[in-house]
Amino acid sequence: MRGGRIRSPTGAMMDLHETAAVCCLAAIIEDIDGRDKPGRQRKERSMPAYWVARSRINDPAEYKKYTDLVPEIIAKYGGKVLARGGRYQIMEGPDRFHRFVVIEFPTFEQGVACFTSPEYDRAAAFRRNGAGEVETVIVEGI
Repeated sequence: MRGGRIRSPTGAMMDLHETAAVCCLAAIIEDIDGRDKPGRQRKERSMPAYWVARSRINDPAEYKKYTDLVPEIIAKYGGKVLARGGRYQIMEGPDRFHRFVVIEFPTFEQGVACFTSPEYDRAAAFRRNGAGEVETVIVEGI
């Protein structure tokens, strides 16, 4: 090192601030992807997923049998209810549905597994028998 400058492995001359910045950036990148660390595997980030449902209740008593069972099922699959039946305003589209639900799952796969599970299917039978009409989509977040 001469005059506060050092030579990089590529031969470029850098001052101490540039060297420190490059070292910090390299450490951050290494920590993110696990490179050059024996025994460490690269961590895959999972994306959250959102179960979005629009519903219309035709028979409140039968529909309640469904809604009484669902919270425990959702929790089993790591779901967290973000919105359910609250205040809304239809901004565009048909005025057919009057109840809206948004549930966050840790992953897309957990959301799909919840919806396709035998226990959810048994609960949904109450509303599928005419107690309600529902459109549901599960979308992966960013």
